[in-house]
Amino acid sequence: MKKLFTFLMLLSVISFAVVSCDQIEPTSKENTENTGKENDQNEPNTPDEPDTPDTPDTPDEPNEPDTQDEEGPYDNLSPQNQSWALCLYYTYNTCYYCGQWGHSALESAVNVGNTVGVAIKISPDPEAIPTQLYWSFHDDRPLNGGAPTLYAGDLCKDNSAASYCRQLVNRTCSIGIDAQQEIEGNTLSLHVKTKNFTNINASDYYIVAYLLEDDLHYSQYGSSSNLHNFVLRRASSGAVYYGEQLMTDGSVDAEFTKTFSFDVSQYNKDNCYAAVVIYKKGGSGLPEYKFENCFWTRK
Repeated sequence: MKKLFTFLMLLSVISFAVVSCDQIEPTSKENTENTGKENDQNEPNTPDEPDTPDTPDTPDEPNEPDTQDEEGPYDNLSPQNQSWALCLYYTYNTCYYCGQWGHSALESAVNVGNTVGVAIKISPDPEAIPTQLYWSFHDDRPLNGGAPTLYAGDLCKDNSAASYCRQLVNRTCSIGIDAQQEIEGNTLSLHVKTKNFTNINASDYYIVAYLLEDDLHYSQYGSSSNLHNFVLRRASSGAVYYGEQLMTDGSVDAEFTKTFSFDVSQYNKDNCYAAVVIYKKGGSGLPEYKFENCFWTRK
């Protein structure tokens, strides 16, 4: 009996030990909380970073304009070592001798070649130049007793103007001129380039552009023709006939460029063109502004 009791007690101890070994030791509170967060309240997955869209190809930078290939208004201008002549002609339509020989004397001078002709219409001509501009011309190059009066350069030569113009075109050239014009809308632009062929005192020289018109038709006393050419319309310097100072550099090969603009809305722009004249200030007697050289865009 005692042995049986002992055996049962031993069996109970063994059973208790086996049960104790099968129990799982509880985790700490901290571990339990962590586990709950991980298992019961899973945090949403952080979304993957969105793929960076492909950067579009940067368009090629536009090529900088090749300034060497673009022609400016002066690029094709090349002043030559050539003197020109200037013939200024005072006239009006009721002047009998203007029709008799004045118009033809101007034509003869222009036909010499390399000669600019300017018909200065004075009152009472219907195309007379502005009064102040007329007096600017007259005070330095006065009329020879009335119209017609023709100046070849600085000398009053009247009917023999063409002969003296031939001498002027054979003078030594100090400043060469080249020019071209363009008309856009109602504006005539005259692009001018000059070049020194000798050393000069630059401050003595003045430049002016004259707007001229051909093919005007109205009566002329003393002539069967009513055609008027080379008619002066405007001076770039307004009421001053000799213009503005030309340049500051008087050394050989120095160049000067300038664009003059005229409003041609009042005229037949298809018949308009321009002349550019250089005068030299100084010397005794009249004219104070001596003729130096000229050029025009008349075709």
